[in-house]
Amino acid sequence: MEQREPSVSEPRQLPAEITDKAYIIALLQRLVGERLFVTVILPGSRERFTSTVLLVDPPGERFTLDRLFPEAGHGLIQQAGKARIFARAANAALRFDATLEALEDEGGFACYRMRFPATIHYLQRRDNYRVSAASGEPVAVTLRRRDGEVIDGVLHDISAGGVGILIEGDTDLEPGEVIPHFVAAIAEESLEVALEVRDVRYSPKSDLTTLGAHFRALDPKLEQRLRRTVAHLERERVRTRRHAR
Repeated sequence: MEQREPSVSEPRQLPAEITDKAYIIALLQRLVGERLFVTVILPGSRERFTSTVLLVDPPGERFTLDRLFPEAGHGLIQQAGKARIFARAANAALRFDATLEALEDEGGFACYRMRFPATIHYLQRRDNYRVSAASGEPVAVTLRRRDGEVIDGVLHDISAGGVGILIEGDTDLEPGEVIPHFVAAIAEESLEVALEVRDVRYSPKSDLTTLGAHFRALDPKLEQRLRRTVAHLERERVRTRRHAR
């Protein structure tokens, strides 16, 4: 019987945590084939860096990550020796940790040889296009809970339907909690809306909490503003990437 090659064309069928090496290879190759940007978080830094996956080497169980932007990431990844990587492929969100194996030279530009991740966390597909906010300076956000507690974080990504937020340390936020006030200044737009928490993941290794939340009770005007904001961030990301080359 002919063995079927792994496919990632139907993201709803994949598990939340992928450990099968064939699927890991397929997802990494999709990042290369579709030339997708990835967001990189490094231990000890709250800044988000931008890169792309240049090459996947299945026999060597490694992949090549392009030089990080902004430039400060180049030294930080060498010091840390590892990175947390976020990406979107096939309208799904990916998250995985990878260890730096060595520096490489690709056409005169430094890049990083990374070991295959043991696990790729694969989040369900969303109806709204979600864009990474990694386009330079971090965007600070504030969450104010019903009891008045204030939680500060950094915007990771945003769509017209919700946001991804990075929070330093652990938190007792849980899926289903409604946060009455989410405040952020993005692309000269001051946003203040209510959120419903959908996903909370804490990593002891990086001491970061990744929070996924949906906007609640959006009126048409605010939804239009959010769509403009997403479009602006995408243009800025493309412009920044072009200038970095």
